Amino acid sequence: MISSDSQDIKVWTNLDYAVLPFCFKCSIILPLYVLMELFSLIVN
Repeated sequence: MISSDSQDIKVWTNLDYAVLPFCFKCSIILPLYVLMELFSLIVN
């Protein structure tokens, strides 16, 4: 039981490391893109 739990934790941490940079990029790029779209609509 203990060994299988530690393996699950290792898999989840690997998934987090794989997913976090992508989410971090999205959390920065998407709001900026939305703001740019709104700004262009307001200016036009």
